Amino acid sequence: MKRRNFLTAFGIGLPVFAFAKRSEASTLAKAQDAGLKIPQGAWNILAKATEGTDPSTAITALPKISGDIRKLKGQDVTLEGYLQSIPSPGKKLYLLSRAPFHCAFCYAGGRASLALIESEKHLPATDQLVALTGKFDFQDSDPEDYYFTLHDARIA
Repeated sequence: MKRRNFLTAFGIGLPVFAFAKRSEASTLAKAQDAGLKIPQGAWNILAKATEGTDPSTAITALPKISGDIRKLKGQDVTLEGYLQSIPSPGKKLYLLSRAPFHCAFCYAGGRASLALIESEKHLPATDQLVALTGKFDFQDSDPEDYYFTLHDARIA
C-alpha cells in the first residue's frame, strides 16, 4: 500500500485528509494562544513549501519547494514535534507534526507542518514533544504525498 493511500485503505478517502481552512500561521498561532508549544527551528524553513498556496487546498497543488529547503536535502536535520505511527506492513513509518494532533485524520498546520518519518527502530508515539534527527528529503512531484521525509530517523 502506498503511504498516500493510508486513509483510502480505511474507506475514508483523501479529501478527508483535512487541513484547517485558515492559514498555517493562523492555525499555529491559535494553538500557541491555547498554551501549546509549537516547535520552531527547521520548521520555519519547511513552512515555505506552500508559499502561494492555501494549505487547505494544497491536495491538488504541487508543493513549492524553496531554495532553502532544497539545501537541506541529504543533510541531517532535527525536527521537534508530535509523533503518530502509521500502520505499514514491514516498515516503521511515523508522522511527525509541528502542531499537536487533534484527531487521527486532521493536521492543523497543513502538509508543510508534517514530515514522514522512516526509522529502523521503533519510536514511541507520544502526545509530548519529541526531537528526531534523520536524513532530510523532500518531494515535489506528487500532490497527494507527504512533502518531507526524515530517513533513518532517531531520537535526538
